[in-house]
Amino acid sequence: MARRRKLQRQDAWGPRPDWRTYQASLKREKPGNKGRWIVTCGLIGLLAGVTVFGITDAPPENASYLPASPQSAPPDRLQTENPAPNKIAAEEPSPVEPIPSPLPKAPVQTVSSVQYIDKTDVQAILAKQPFINLEEETYTFSFDGRLFNVDTSLDPDLQRYLLQAMQRDTSRYIGIIVMDPRSGRVLSMVGFDPEDPLHNPCLTSIFPAASVFKIVTAAAAIEKYAFGSDSTVSFSGKKYTLYKNQIKKDPKGWVRHFTLRDSFAQSVNPVFGKLGALVIGKTGLEEYADAFGFNQPINFELPVTPSHLSIRDEAPYQWAEIASGFNRQTTLSPLHGAVMVSAIVTGGGNLAEPTLVDRIRNENGELLYTYQPATIRRALSRDAAAVMKKLMTETIESGTGRKTFRGFRKHPILSRLNIGGKTGSINSRTHEGRRFDWFVGFAEEREGSEQIVVSIVVTHEKFIGIRSHQYGRMAMEKYFQKFFSKKNYAGTRPSQDEKG
Repeated sequence: MARRRKLQRQDAWGPRPDWRTYQASLKREKPGNKGRWIVTCGLIGLLAGVTVFGITDAPPENASYLPASPQSAPPDRLQTENPAPNKIAAEEPSPVEPIPSPLPKAPVQTVSSVQYIDKTDVQAILAKQPFINLEEETYTFSFDGRLFNVDTSLDPDLQRYLLQAMQRDTSRYIGIIVMDPRSGRVLSMVGFDPEDPLHNPCLTSIFPAASVFKIVTAAAAIEKYAFGSDSTVSFSGKKYTLYKNQIKKDPKGWVRHFTLRDSFAQSVNPVFGKLGALVIGKTGLEEYADAFGFNQPINFELPVTPSHLSIRDEAPYQWAEIASGFNRQTTLSPLHGAVMVSAIVTGGGNLAEPTLVDRIRNENGELLYTYQPATIRRALSRDAAAVMKKLMTETIESGTGRKTFRGFRKHPILSRLNIGGKTGSINSRTHEGRRFDWFVGFAEEREGSEQIVVSIVVTHEKFIGIRSHQYGRMAMEKYFQKFFSKKNYAGTRPSQDEKG
């Protein structure tokens, strides 16, 4: 009976298939097996590629400073983007085809790519380098077992000239900065500290700013309180003192009247004291000191001590001291002094971000870093910068810089320039016989676009040697002597047709 039912089912389903036909039907009923087999083979192949070629998203040790570069990368690019985490997997061909190698056919150790570095990386690399008083334009150093070549912004001729010109026997400190105000490129940076040869006075703010701070006060008065170069301020007493009775609103006794232009050029303390105490006040002084970069770090490749300013509440006489530079608590570094002047001489009112490094290459000559000019912030408006430029020019023509620059209108080099500056000096309270001496200024072509700014501090000992503004004049003469020589040569060079 059971056999009959079985035969009936077979008759209902049709003739019973042979063994081969039956196996083929089973494969048709399970189509997913082949797909899973392909996926499995693909995963095995991908894992094999990871093992053999080291494909991974994690960077190798010290990857920030790896040498090598993709040839297609632009040479002036600062930093490569990180690839998408799944980029390699997404671009893999189907595993049913032969899997091509994801890397060029070369030994594994030669397969790498340049990882471009930024200014923060450069700061980390150079933080402990003795980067002072270099005499060559190119500097080679070792970091993390690798060699790097730095192309600096320095002018070697100017650098060597100023190094030789420094009068060391009468000075405790000397710091000299010469900078291109448009690009921020430092053309010369020389310093002297007999007690610590590795200390760079150009980058430290241990020096009282003295009357250089009058730049900040004048800018605030011009831009925020509508003072012009001919605006007049009255006071009683002498020009270079600062007593409380000299900053009273209504002066009595021997009353004198000075324009802002003459007050700046001659560095008249009572005028700037009255501006600070009665016009600008604590809030205005803080605002413009902040705009000019006080109490803030400077984004430079080497460590720079921030310049310092501290103002007390409800202390008008202290405001007067700060506004006139008649104090030792407001400090300034020579590099910061050059940055301050850059906002004025270019006419745009922007503080240039300084740089000492143009390019960095690895030991294979591959480019890792290229500096791009940048600004820090706007310190003052274009109109205010134009007025400030006139005030600084007056300092050279009739003010405290007049003696040093006497006869520059007939000088073969200086007569071709517009020159401006600001002097400052103050005695040290803690070291008898020590005097801080400042000059910040600019020089630019009368008929052309070339410009430089200078910032110099000299701490004199018992005897006063070369003054800061004398170093300033020397730097201007030397730089533009070379510049005009090259310019004249380029302008008179014969053409190919004339060479015939």
